[in-house]
Amino acid sequence: MLKCCGGAGALAGALLLLGTGCQASTEAGPTPGASGTPSVGQAAGQDEESTPGPAAPLPSGTGRAGLPDPPTTDSPSPRGTAPPEATGGEGTVLTSGTARLPRAPRADRRPLVSLPLPAAASGGGVVAGYPRPALSPVARSDALATSVSPARRSLQVGLSARSGRTPEGVLRHYRRRLAERGFREAPIVAVAGSEATVFRRGRDTVTITTRDAGSTTHYSLLATLWARRS
Repeated sequence: MLKCCGGAGALAGALLLLGTGCQASTEAGPTPGASGTPSVGQAAGQDEESTPGPAAPLPSGTGRAGLPDPPTTDSPSPRGTAPPEATGGEGTVLTSGTARLPRAPRADRRPLVSLPLPAAASGGGVVAGYPRPALSPVARSDALATSVSPARRSLQVGLSARSGRTPEGVLRHYRRRLAERGFREAPIVAVAGSEATVFRRGRDTVTITTRDAGSTTHYSLLATLWARRS
């Protein structure tokens, strides 16, 4: 009887020790999924959660951050409208904001003298055959002497006068008259105390010399004019 009880007690003690060892090994050993290394299923789940999906398309007409797109400048004009264009005709608008200046009147290029040339003459005042009105003396001036001298197809013309106008006023008178007849102006060298200007048109030349005499202006004219049959 004691022998049996002793064997049973030893068996119970062995089982108790075996159970205690299994429990200790279970607590000390790693459990699946409890370590720092995730399982395949867990890694796949985490990748699916952390990987962002494709961005949803923005509504039409919006830019970044959902703001509306800025208006474009190259959009076509509405139908029926067109940019302003030029209309024909002189003195009209050529392009938007640009206007054409009126054309200068056509110069009268007829010769100042014609054949037959006048006879030679000289004297006080304006002699016969003097080419007027292109070379007429300045208004309100005294023609001290004039002369005309023919030479084959050209005429030599001379004038000496004085005027109450300034030297510039005298030049302005002849500048306007001769520009209307197609002459071009060019300054030339004059004697000290005087100013001189020459006007040319083809072979025709008109030289004006002015001198300021204080209250009056003394001026002279010397011209060579070529004629043609009228």
